[in-house]
Amino acid sequence: MKNKNRLVIASVLSLGLVFSACGNDQAKEDKASEDTSQQVEESKDNSAENDDANKTDDESTKTDDNKAEEKEESEESDDDVSLSDWDGKWNSMYEYLEDDDIQPAYATLAEKDGVEESKAKDDYLEKRKTDFAGLVVDGDKITFLDNFPDKDGKTIGEGTYEFSKTENQMVGEHKITWNIFEATNDDAPYKYMILMAINPDEDLVHFHFRYGDDLDEILNKEGWFPTVVSPETTNEQLIEEITE
Repeated sequence: MKNKNRLVIASVLSLGLVFSACGNDQAKEDKASEDTSQQVEESKDNSAENDDANKTDDESTKTDDNKAEEKEESEESDDDVSLSDWDGKWNSMYEYLEDDDIQPAYATLAEKDGVEESKAKDDYLEKRKTDFAGLVVDGDKITFLDNFPDKDGKTIGEGTYEFSKTENQMVGEHKITWNIFEATNDDAPYKYMILMAINPDEDLVHFHFRYGDDLDEILNKEGWFPTVVSPETTNEQLIEEITE
């Protein structure tokens, strides 16, 4: 009987040691699994942080590169601007607007704008109004005339002008660029001449401009776009320009 009891006790003790060992092994496995999972998560986090950092660096680099390119393009554009780009003899469009052949254009313009013909005409005259009839651009010099150059226009003022900068401006949905020139002689009739580029693709060879002594005022004056045209301009071209 004693021997049986001893055998039972020994068996119980052996099973206890086995279960204890199994428990320890399982705990170790669980701990190892947790450590592995934590390492994987940390690796993912570090990888994500590195990706974000690299992305930020890349975006920063791209932004810096874009700014540098824009600045370089702007500098190149400014360096390329010369008053001589507008060289030639020019007639003020305003001087044509009372011609009999031009009058039918105002009826078309009135219908298009939904206003009375008289208002359409008055508004258009105000839009193109100039204080001189002709211009001659020669190098860095502008001569202002009281008539068309080809009609023996007399000089009413002269100025030498130096390029200052370009200024972009939104007019409705359209972006326009003014090329700003500043007079270098004190007796120039206008301190500033701001010019839009000549569009070589249009049938009517012309350019829009503004002039005056207060740059902010002339830049911000709404609806005023004085225009000069080539002396070869026809009435048909002018009518098309008015009614477009």
